[in-house]
Amino acid sequence: MQKTMIKENHLGIYKEKSGGRYLFIIPLLMLSYAIFNNTSYPTVAWLATAAAFASVLAIVAANYKFMSFVTVYSLMNLITYPIAAFANLLLESPAVRSDLWAETDMSMVGGIIGMLSFFLGAFLYKTTHMGKYVLETDISTIRITKKKFNISLVCLIFLIAALKYNTGLYYHGSIIETDMSFSGFNNTLEHLTWVAYCGIFLQVYRYTITRKNIDGILSIVLILVPILIYLPSGAREQTLGFLPLLIIAYISWEKRNKFKFFIVGACGISIIVILVAIGIYRDIQGVSEVGMAEKYELLMSVEKGESVTPESILVGRLSDFVATGRIISETPTVYPYRYLEGVEDWWQIAVPGFLRPAGREIHMQDGAETAFKYGVNISETYSTPVMTIGDLYSRFGWSGIIIGMFCMGLILNKLDNSFLQNDTLHKYIFFILFCRVVWRLYASSLLINFVAFTRDLLLIYIVALVLYKISLRYAVLYHRLSDKRVNN
Repeated sequence: MQKTMIKENHLGIYKEKSGGRYLFIIPLLMLSYAIFNNTSYPTVAWLATAAAFASVLAIVAANYKFMSFVTVYSLMNLITYPIAAFANLLLESPAVRSDLWAETDMSMVGGIIGMLSFFLGAFLYKTTHMGKYVLETDISTIRITKKKFNISLVCLIFLIAALKYNTGLYYHGSIIETDMSFSGFNNTLEHLTWVAYCGIFLQVYRYTITRKNIDGILSIVLILVPILIYLPSGAREQTLGFLPLLIIAYISWEKRNKFKFFIVGACGISIIVILVAIGIYRDIQGVSEVGMAEKYELLMSVEKGESVTPESILVGRLSDFVATGRIISETPTVYPYRYLEGVEDWWQIAVPGFLRPAGREIHMQDGAETAFKYGVNISETYSTPVMTIGDLYSRFGWSGIIIGMFCMGLILNKLDNSFLQNDTLHKYIFFILFCRVVWRLYASSLLINFVAFTRDLLLIYIVALVLYKISLRYAVLYHRLSDKRVNN
């Protein structure tokens, strides 16, 4: 078989095109708007543009590859800081509360400094380790999992949804109050949910290799399964959480540009429509009183209210940056720096809950508590996150943002080079399972980031390795050079 040496190849046998370069179009469009349009908030427009350039710049350290933890983290910051702020400028009036909108300029400054520091950390690791990851790859064959294996994994979602429904974990808190006594059990179900999602990803991967219609149709069916099951829950992430990561994976795997643009566009429109529908659905009075069938009917017939538009619902949902601006504006003038507050209890993440000392339990919701303390959330039931950049500032000020985000870039690029350099199913499975942690870190407190890179990283690596070993029993070799079709 033909062998070849591939250096820094994030996709294995097919060298991924540097599609991330096109992301620079976003800050360039924002720059054009800031120059040629007479906006009521010019400072926000210019700072958002600078924040967009900083976020896209960080992708340079990932060689513009989409299948990269560095890229995923950068994209989430790009969406929730500069793009969200800029989207507010396009509305008749900002979608966020007026008191929080007044602090948007500080949010953008925090985003600029944070992502520039993130870029420096990731780029430093890239330059100091350049050329050290050289792989020997067989370009004539590739392993893909069988359809039955992929379907079996996705079928786990039915069992998981049933367990969530019976334990009161299925619905979003705005519809039915969640039973927090099952929070530990819910974390286990989340890990199992993403094991089930692996079936969707592996089936889509199979389709990009075989290009058979039956594989494409099955991919669509499997994608719809969790969406339809979780729509009545009113939980956006539970319903759509896997789809942005699937888009990123599909962009990396698909080589036919016309298919890529069509599928990504269709998925993007679907996400927007569903997000708006869920936002309206959650505000319907009495939705908790009706049965499951009636909930589906309400979802299919939602109408916008008189004082809110679908655009404002979507933009408001994306505008998580507001917490950063509030924290920077009121620290340390209103609230003192938190420094190492609570860090002395972080050791508890390494031991089971029943072994933790009573009265000193670790507060995994410290980010939500901080957002509530600063008045970002008007009640403890609201879910606007604290944001990593905001939490770092609340503890150590600007030095905290610079050092913390620098370390974040360093760590994520280290993980890219350690786990995403080999051409095996294990790479894809690990990316799927751990990326669901990485893509939410932009909004997480320092505690959640610490948990992610210690306990969660170890657990997910073990789960990914076990699932990979199992998948090998249900994998077939696809001979790419001879274009041999796979029928299993």
